[in-house]
Amino acid sequence: MAQTNISFEMSEKLKDQMEQLCEDLDLTMEEAFQIFAAKMVNEQGMPFEVTEDDYPPKEGCLLCKALGIGAAVAAVIALAGAIAAVVNWLKKR
Repeated sequence: MAQTNISFEMSEKLKDQMEQLCEDLDLTMEEAFQIFAAKMVNEQGMPFEVTEDDYPPKEGCLLCKALGIGAAVAAVIALAGAIAAVVNWLKKR
């Protein structure tokens, strides 16, 4: 199966916390993201509830300023759905 690279940014603190959690679960971050993507595709949506607390606005966040936090969260969810759709399309190729 063809592989592809995905690149995105997150806060260093969140990355460090996720790395520690993945280590505790005996997973790599790559494996965790692959599981998340597969779960999203299998459920055809977010596999859990997302609230404003899950995506706090950062000072200088242009998306948050332009859209407001609710719309910014919706935009992130839509982006995640688009990524899942691309992953699904790539799997079928």
